[in-house]
Amino acid sequence: MITIEKRNKLIHHFVILVSFFAITFIWYRNNKWSVLMGDDLIAIGNLKEVGFWRTLFSPENISLGKVRPVSTILLYFIYLACGLSYKKYYFVLRLLLVISAFVIFELSKRTGVKEPYAYSISLFFITCPFSAYGVWQALGILEIFSLLCSIFCSYYQYKVIQSPDKKSIRINAMLCTIAFALLIFNAERFMYLVAVFILVILANQKINYKEKAFLSVLYFSPIICRSILLHIAGSSTMETGRGSILTLFSTLGIYALKGFVNMLGFSLGDQWHGGFTLQELPLIILIISSLRVVVFIGIGFIVLINLLKSNYSKKYFEILIMYLFSLTSLFSYALVGATHGEDRFLWIPYIYYLFALTKYISNCEEFKMHVLSIALVALTILISNFYYITNKVHVHFRYSQEMAQTCIENIKNLENYETVQNVCCVKPNDYFWIFGNQLFFNLYVSENTNVFYYDSFDEIDAQLKTENTIVVFIDEDYPIPYGTAACWIGDL
Repeated sequence: MITIEKRNKLIHHFVILVSFFAITFIWYRNNKWSVLMGDDLIAIGNLKEVGFWRTLFSPENISLGKVRPVSTILLYFIYLACGLSYKKYYFVLRLLLVISAFVIFELSKRTGVKEPYAYSISLFFITCPFSAYGVWQALGILEIFSLLCSIFCSYYQYKVIQSPDKKSIRINAMLCTIAFALLIFNAERFMYLVAVFILVILANQKINYKEKAFLSVLYFSPIICRSILLHIAGSSTMETGRGSILTLFSTLGIYALKGFVNMLGFSLGDQWHGGFTLQELPLIILIISSLRVVVFIGIGFIVLINLLKSNYSKKYFEILIMYLFSLTSLFSYALVGATHGEDRFLWIPYIYYLFALTKYISNCEEFKMHVLSIALVALTILISNFYYITNKVHVHFRYSQEMAQTCIENIKNLENYETVQNVCCVKPNDYFWIFGNQLFFNLYVSENTNVFYYDSFDEIDAQLKTENTIVVFIDEDYPIPYGTAACWIGDL
């Protein structure tokens, strides 16, 4: 029989969950997009064409140092559920974002964060610019899974710090290792987290050096396993999928710094990933972002000083560990910062920072915030988040999705479009990537369609100037995000 206390707790949790659902579906509203494009199209289309096993053991991925069985399994299951319908992916991923927000809310409370602050973390998590990738692209399922695994890793590290005996430490260390293994076999760029795990073990005075050595090897075991698998497959173990780690290290500090300020609200960078220049940002956004940087550095400095003064008190050590999780997580952004400094690489360091901040506010008596002050801080961050979700029109998964959608709509408006034999895409732009070479037209128009890419109309091969050729080109009159026009070649 359910007691009144349990019933009230269930009702409370249900209300929280419904509120996350409402916030998510209001923030990320329904749109007209129905087709996959870009990396989504390439990944899902590859699964459809070659199947699960050939994708899992792809020689190309192995040669790039990508051993990602977890990501392949996740993509395969979401493909079985959603097929080629973008609308289905968008709905499922918003649901997963709601579930993730609830998990963050619950785990935050379990680590000593007071409920209003735990709720704030989930609110900022849903609305932050970094969540857009998780809900707007089919591959967002991989980012959501990585985020959850990372959060569980940090949660079990918290439990290791709090564990009263060696047995409890071992159990939580093993659970952390399982989450870590799932994480790096989903995306190898998170291997850096092992450094923070080792620090927690070395700083723990409850266990001897022999146990520290055992747990360190335990934490490293997923990385060792991955390296062995890559070595057996004949691939380099020092690859990130973007290039050699040793080569990318040369710009690590520069792009980590860029990632740090972008994480706190500046969003500086190239347009293709929704970046801005300082001159483009309104004064209010610059002020809000600057204050967030000051708060990050200021509280981090206070925590470090208090940690030293208190002879390494757990209260401050836990917060410091969250800071270290946040700062080391910037390495993922830094390693690809020169070419693909995407928002998605800042999602996890941002959440760790929110954990650290709210943990500090919840547990440190010297930091008392008035309710009105908290509401004001929350409002300013939401203003910043709202600015970016409405103004990041150039971000690739937004304007590229619009290109793909207008393309299929305009093709299907053509009479007898099913008879098309050739498609000529004029003006390169991002077309080759957006349409996945031939994939888009083979999957959504006709499987027998041949696709060609040209810089100008004049370059179109004379043999293709038949009645069965459709020309796809930029619609110059379409507002940003850019649209795509299409017509039979004879109507040009």
